[in-house]
Amino acid sequence: MDDQGAWDCGLEFDYANTESFYCRPLQLDQGCQERMPVPEQAVGIHVAFLPPMSGLAAVETRLDPGALNVRIGEGRTAEVLRNLCYIVCQK
Repeated sequence: MDDQGAWDCGLEFDYANTESFYCRPLQLDQGCQERMPVPEQAVGIHVAFLPPMSGLAAVETRLDPGALNVRIGEGRTAEVLRNLCYIVCQK
């Protein structure tokens, strides 16, 4: 099995309250209670929700360091935080 095939798993998220949400694999078929298997590589991965503190955006743009500094100056901290999390995750 190749790495790409090992990550074929859809997830659904349900908002519970301001501090938590539920995450579970998608159902295999409509009306079927059986759910997609979770790949071994995904065990132990932590998922977090970063709410749009400064409003919703239709598209989330990946920003370079210079653009991040501009967003900080504009007070657009949510965009900065989500981009920093993305950068850390990629490293």
